[in-house]
Amino acid sequence: MVDRNDDGVFVSGVKMHQTGCVNSHWFIVMLTMRLSVDDKDFTIVGAIPAQADGIAYTYGRQFSDI
Repeated sequence: MVDRNDDGVFVSGVKMHQTGCVNSHWFIVMLTMRLSVDDKDFTIVGAIPAQADGIAYTYGRQFSDI
């Protein structure tokens, strides 16, 4: 998280893995690991439009795609 103000919460440098994301209109962002109370600034869940500014796709082929 880089900022939190009246406009919302701003994150940067987030890495995500989502099967089928290149076919999605929205990304659901949530944590997949246990955190402690000290990690409260990282307990963010939300939805981001797939075409939002700043989104970069890295598409990797699977060995079964051949």
